Amino acid sequence: MNEPRRIRVLLTGGAGFLGQRVTAELRDMARGRGTAVHVRSLDLEPCSVADESIVGDITDARIVDRAARDTDVIVHAAAMIDWGNTPRSRVFDVNVGGTRHIIGAGRRHGVKAVVYTGTMDAVMDGGPLPDIDESQPYPARFLDAYSESKATAEQVVLDANANGLRTTVLRACGMYGEADPYHMENVLGQAKAGKLTFRLGSPDTLFEHVYVGNVAYAHALATFAMVERDAPPIAGRKYFVTDQPAHNFFEFMRPFVEQLGYDFPPASRTIPAPVAMWAGRTTERFARWVRPVWNVRPVLTRSSVSVLTNTISINSSRLADDLGYTPRYSPEEAFARVLTHYRDRLAP
Repeated sequence: MNEPRRIRVLLTGGAGFLGQRVTAELRDMARGRGTAVHVRSLDLEPCSVADESIVGDITDARIVDRAARDTDVIVHAAAMIDWGNTPRSRVFDVNVGGTRHIIGAGRRHGVKAVVYTGTMDAVMDGGPLPDIDESQPYPARFLDAYSESKATAEQVVLDANANGLRTTVLRACGMYGEADPYHMENVLGQAKAGKLTFRLGSPDTLFEHVYVGNVAYAHALATFAMVERDAPPIAGRKYFVTDQPAHNFFEFMRPFVEQLGYDFPPASRTIPAPVAMWAGRTTERFARWVRPVWNVRPVLTRSSVSVLTNTISINSSRLADDLGYTPRYSPEEAFARVLTHYRDRLAP
């Protein structure tokens, strides 16, 4: 009996929130297809779930080059995720410089494809974005260095779709899930400490959440399509990944907080957007002033306030049309999974 064909994947950011789920979805999809997958992680931290783990920084071209050898496809999920707390130069070194290293190493070693983890932040300009899709242009002025760096990096990836290298961009929306270090743990940590006392902005504003398992599933679909199909329709294109209609950010989080036994502020207890923006500017300035002696990372920044006080809703039907993507996990299953995870860790 012939051994199953093996797909060799380099996964940057493999030890991270999304990366570990991508590995799980790749393996599950490989089993369903009667193939095998070998995942090599490249991350700042060791990755216990990968088949092979390389510890290193994607800003180091030599490490990237070594990691890309004997690889069929690179899933580039590593990034400096920042909303105004990290120097601009570092954000661009990681998100743009690191991506250039990935593309260069991929070409040198004959990698077939690069699947890049983008973000909806790439089109944000600090204002409302209702019912947008992939035709939404890049803004004339970006919300912050992170948004600009991710937009620049995805253009680097898409421009590289030629001469034997296939590339595609999957723009994740506001990811949440188990061990979510950005949205869930921030909100739940504030609630547990008794510091979640106000909402921001109008209750009518919307925010586009997506469960991390569905983003990982979309990455697995794209990975196999890019190496198995002769002319994958997703090559050279960018896609938003969502799994449910947009909700008000605070109303979306409220059931998680209340189910864990914490208080959640009512809609009447809201800080108006202009006041919240003033507070964001103030905390950013304070953090900059004290940075030489005290590294403060404020939660409330101009970027975070802009995102939470402006409607952001996204139409992601293109991914279904071109790749056949439908969410693997329903909102109800995702809610149950997340609640179970945090009940053991954070419940009073």
